[in-house]
Amino acid sequence: MFQLKKSSKIGKRVGRLETCHGGIDTPFFMPIATKGAVKSLAPEDLRALGAQIILGNTYHLWLRPGMEIIKRAGDLHGFMRWPGPILTDSGGYQVFSLGEKLNSVNRRKKTPSAICDGVNFDDSRGSCLAVSSSKEKQNLGDGCDTFFSATNLVHDDRSERFDETPASLQSGSLVKISDEGVEFRDPIDGKKYWLTPEKSIAIQLALGGDIIMALDECPPAFVSPPHKASDEQSKTSAGKPYPASREQVERAVKRTTEWAGRCKEYFDKKTKKGVIARERSDRGNPEISGISAGLLRFARKDMMRPLLFGIVQGGIYKDLRERSARELLAIGFDGYAIGGVAVGEPRRYLSKVLDAVMPLLPQDKPRYLMGLGRPEEIVAAVNAGIDMFDCVIPTREARHGKLYVYKSASLRVPPGGAKQSCLRFAESGLGKASGNITGSPRSLLASLELRRSGRSLAMTSSVFYKTLQITNSKFAKDFGPIDKNCGCYTCQNYTRAYLHHLFKVGEPLSLRLATIHNLRFYLGLMEELRK
Repeated sequence: MFQLKKSSKIGKRVGRLETCHGGIDTPFFMPIATKGAVKSLAPEDLRALGAQIILGNTYHLWLRPGMEIIKRAGDLHGFMRWPGPILTDSGGYQVFSLGEKLNSVNRRKKTPSAICDGVNFDDSRGSCLAVSSSKEKQNLGDGCDTFFSATNLVHDDRSERFDETPASLQSGSLVKISDEGVEFRDPIDGKKYWLTPEKSIAIQLALGGDIIMALDECPPAFVSPPHKASDEQSKTSAGKPYPASREQVERAVKRTTEWAGRCKEYFDKKTKKGVIARERSDRGNPEISGISAGLLRFARKDMMRPLLFGIVQGGIYKDLRERSARELLAIGFDGYAIGGVAVGEPRRYLSKVLDAVMPLLPQDKPRYLMGLGRPEEIVAAVNAGIDMFDCVIPTREARHGKLYVYKSASLRVPPGGAKQSCLRFAESGLGKASGNITGSPRSLLASLELRRSGRSLAMTSSVFYKTLQITNSKFAKDFGPIDKNCGCYTCQNYTRAYLHHLFKVGEPLSLRLATIHNLRFYLGLMEELRK
């Protein structure tokens, strides 16, 4: 299933992962098709950009349009007409986020209106109303992803908002967790759902995921009273309380292991001799008879089964990360993901987490760092031995007019990876290094972890790429392409001045053209790394 073709002394590896819907060259990046589509793009656009695989969101697709609709199309491949591999997440992260987001809103209700990640929340409904400053428009967090224009044309990710939260739910959590599973309510209509490890696997199998994820418990994003953050924990870069206490994370690791075992048992039961053991009555359905044979490859009797990945949890606690990894290895999975650290804990702990986990993961299994990240972080993680990535950054920032450009036509990726370049930056005094950066960094990603200073936030954006805020007035009369060395559709056909105009007047085409460029940047970066 996974063939390791080449590896380096520092850990970087190149391989090929075989799935039900074709092979994937590693390392690779997965564009996120949350609700069955990458915002503003068609599936054929993704193929043209070089995407090998996409990521679908189990939680959102389960709630809307629902599994009955998707089953009538065969599976998610047939529903969205995507012939390539799909990774489906377990739905756990989104479910656990519901409670945290509602708690976050409730904490802010002490004032009529409060700022949450740069977005005003109305105290009565918790809905995203407006961005408080132009700077905050460019630096929105994942909590509220809204496209801002002169006409406030598009609101992305309604699922990220609590617009129509029923009044009866606003005073308490939307989520109740037990050893059996998670009970939650749809924040839109209040309907109750029950998600168990077995249910998560069943949904993902019905979606036709080529790579499916075991259900894990994501530790809470905020310190829960009466626990008080220590000086070590203090504040995250976003000014929020530090994530969960050791006791909370330890409970989450225990439950993650138990759920992983149940996921594996159910998965093995439902897959037999490489064929998904589910009804194929939809094969003769005239409503889907026009779908190409390539989209129905799952019906072949000789096809391989989907791949099941376990997710390593443990927060920033080294021994808990090691325990989680060892327990998942004992269960046995087709691949292993590292959860939490890329979207939960502060970035300065990323190197420590990888140092704890990576030596334990088998060489012959793919490794997935969930939710990462910035281009420089991906480069460093590839050098550390990570094979798989996903992140909303290229598409989300494209919708806000932030475009990625290489600084030099001849420097697509820093020679030898990002470590040396970052180290030079650290030694220049522009940032203070965290971790053990002393001549030759022993920590896998220590050279990437610089703390905030008055002058610098993250060191390597100046190393091999830069970003253009296309909405800035200086681009109004710039008739050059976004990047003259980029071969994407946008750069080959349109100017900076035109994109500036589209964003200023709120034309939806701006979203599409910007997304095409940023995704091509990320996918092209992975192609360079595979070389």
